[in-house]
Amino acid sequence: MGFRRGGERIAPFFLPLLVLALVAPNFILVRSAANILEASHSENIAYAICIWALVFAVVPRLWMGLVVVAVCSLWWPLEVFLRLNFAQSVTPTFVGMAMDTDVREASEFLVSAGWTALLPAVLFVGAAIVLGRHLYRRRSKWTHRSRRWVLFAVPTILTALMLSHAEMGDANAATEPFANRAGSMAAVFATVYPLDLPLSAIWVHRDASVIRQLRAKLNDFDFEPKLADSHPDTVVLVIGESSRSDRWQLFGYGRKTTPRLTSMSDLILFPDVATQSVATRYAVPNLISRRPVLTSDGKVALSAEPSILAALKQVGYRTSWLSNQGVGGFYESPIAMYAGDADEAIYLNPTSYDARGTYDEALLAPLRRRLDTEGRKFIVLHTLGSHFDFSHRYPSSFDIYRPSLTTVPAQDGIKQNTSLAAQISNAYDNSIQYTDSLLSQVIEAVDHKGDAAVVMYISDHGQDVFDEQCNAKSITRASSHSFIVPALIWSSAKAKLRIGDRLSALSDSRTRPKVANGVPQTLLDLVGVATPSEARTSSWFDQQHGPRKVYSAQGWTDFDKSAARDACEIKP
Repeated sequence: MGFRRGGERIAPFFLPLLVLALVAPNFILVRSAANILEASHSENIAYAICIWALVFAVVPRLWMGLVVVAVCSLWWPLEVFLRLNFAQSVTPTFVGMAMDTDVREASEFLVSAGWTALLPAVLFVGAAIVLGRHLYRRRSKWTHRSRRWVLFAVPTILTALMLSHAEMGDANAATEPFANRAGSMAAVFATVYPLDLPLSAIWVHRDASVIRQLRAKLNDFDFEPKLADSHPDTVVLVIGESSRSDRWQLFGYGRKTTPRLTSMSDLILFPDVATQSVATRYAVPNLISRRPVLTSDGKVALSAEPSILAALKQVGYRTSWLSNQGVGGFYESPIAMYAGDADEAIYLNPTSYDARGTYDEALLAPLRRRLDTEGRKFIVLHTLGSHFDFSHRYPSSFDIYRPSLTTVPAQDGIKQNTSLAAQISNAYDNSIQYTDSLLSQVIEAVDHKGDAAVVMYISDHGQDVFDEQCNAKSITRASSHSFIVPALIWSSAKAKLRIGDRLSALSDSRTRPKVANGVPQTLLDLVGVATPSEARTSSWFDQQHGPRKVYSAQGWTDFDKSAARDACEIKP
């Protein structure tokens, strides 16, 4: 590298050292849900080097490049922390969490990260300022012909890479309001520091704009609700993830996967509930809105309405959405759109669903704080439950059934590796036992307050886990096991006195076949919220129900007829 003036002996040494330090986070591996690298180790490093070379080539006055260095160094400690502790770079999930989480929750995360992590940022910024001041005074510039080569070669290489990565979307891309960026070059760059933070911020902003547009016609929606005199003080809805009924001890499984819940006598169990979709982004809205904006086939509904969070807010309930999942992205945004109906939405996981993030127990402390508040409360807990990688969903103390995935080294194609079927199955059962622990603590926390309270749990969808009877060769969501989900209701002693007749009616109907998209109307009926009859949808209180229509990868189908035909593949 050549300089116009000959006095810069220090710059040629310290400038590369600073840039090398800023490339360093890319040496830390980033993994996906399948325990594989999002981008190869060498790719991340190469991209980072190209980026910094381009920065200094575009702005030949070196002190200007140091300004960029100083800015990017601000989130260097955060980058290293996330990569070392969660094997993920900064993601839209983290950016969304930082934007939507209140001061108390954010400060707790900073404390867990350690305030001393700010020291490297201070050192980086200080070094960049000192060096930049020196280069500014010397009017140092990159004048060597290598600059021209960088200006030509790097954009050419990056353009070629972008052209080689075709944008991927799902089958409903033409009607989907949210962009599916999986497989794009941008998604690859989103794992490279320092591009990950600005890209994540842009995507969160774009998704937030789409959410605002979709919500625009819902903001003034009036449920015209009327609250019955007899109603619970506290209602908690726990939304599970990827949990199937037949792996729960409560529903007849041979292993003790739900020992704590099994010991409870005040539970109403629903053994035959079919989810309408095995995709979380469609399944969860079905649990909280009678008429979701996005239907299970990925289309935008013209007759949509807000979630029951909005309905309960209109009758005086303080509503909270506490999530251990993400706030932005192709898979999370359709859910976050409804979380916006709550008085407050708190996100507690700094990583995305496909990484090792915080355990679901992170929801307990915020739950207890909200239970301590006065007045009526409706609280939704959105958990990560049993989302793959199953071993990421529970601490080591719950690694009961072994060998599990905790003993499996990182490798490509783990979801299709039949030789690991036992490890994957054991890890899945361990994740359910952890859900059992979480649910029992939620119930204990609610019961401790002594209110007239109800807790409902239901999983968004199930999961195929190398099922032998179906000769499954991978982890999929095709069989009836992915559609039949666990569901239960617990009620306090005071709730039984106030709404005992409604609880008894639900208990009497517990064995009848049900569809998960009946949950919103069921909760309104259980709480005692009446809306105009023409707005009413199907409820678990109804004596009769029509065919259980579900949406599989091939289209809409009658679940029971399809399962009778071939339980290993639900299809029209």
